[in-house]
Amino acid sequence: MFLIGGSADNGIGEKVARALDAKFAKAETKTFPDGELLARANCGAEGDDIVIVQSTYAPQDTHLMELFLLASAAAKQNPRSITAVVPYLAYLRQDKAFSPGEAVSAEVILDLMHSSGVTNLVVAQPHKIETLNKFKGKSIPVLPSRSLMDYVSKELESPYILAPDKGSFPFAKDAAAQLDCGCTFIDKERSIATGEVSIKNAPAERFDGKQVVILDDMISTGGTTAQAAKFAYSRGASEVVAAAVHLLMSDNAAEKLRDAGVLRIYGTNSMPSKNTSQIDISLELASAVRSIL
Repeated sequence: MFLIGGSADNGIGEKVARALDAKFAKAETKTFPDGELLARANCGAEGDDIVIVQSTYAPQDTHLMELFLLASAAAKQNPRSITAVVPYLAYLRQDKAFSPGEAVSAEVILDLMHSSGVTNLVVAQPHKIETLNKFKGKSIPVLPSRSLMDYVSKELESPYILAPDKGSFPFAKDAAAQLDCGCTFIDKERSIATGEVSIKNAPAERFDGKQVVILDDMISTGGTTAQAAKFAYSRGASEVVAAAVHLLMSDNAAEKLRDAGVLRIYGTNSMPSKNTSQIDISLELASAVRSIL
């Protein structure tokens, strides 16, 4: 087995290689003056299983293009298989067209992945697990939420899980069962005109004396999480923390959460993130590679 670590693997590539006892090489990348990308890697020998580890956080397009180029280069070595391990896979949130003429980005990305030569796909916490079924090869989701909540629970004595929207409630229910605590969700709506999020229906529960954990698969701009934090404090929460597998933290998200009273932010190392507590998901990703080969 030969493992290639992309420029955006956030150190996970080498750790996965050690766990799999695989040969490891770091990809070489170069950006030309006109902005085009060159990606190069020693891709192993003919008949090898090749694994490429590359996350696709911002700049998403650049990191995705690097992944496609590395897969294409690997395919020229006549490997037995090419497995892409993607700690965070961008563009999966749009899994359907919301208006006529709109591209379904999740389908486009998964098709490009397969066309580039990827035969197996491992993705950490996709926005919707069923979206991976659209990949034409074998795929497996890695769901590190249990590890994340084990990490968070060590610092909490009276947790209560709050999902910031209805879509993340199943995620919250699983976490609440794991911690043997209560959970609920906020039903939100987003303005088509402004993009602003507001509470449509609020739960009746009070959180007096509780340490509320706002749990989601990702935190992007932080607006939804900040709104949920303010709601939790209005219902008596003693403190509020936020947890998500993917900490995109764009658009001054950390400042927004701090201003809303979020005391700590927990996530994984699916991408770099400052001023947060992170757990390493390398071993979980390595285990998924073993199971798919």
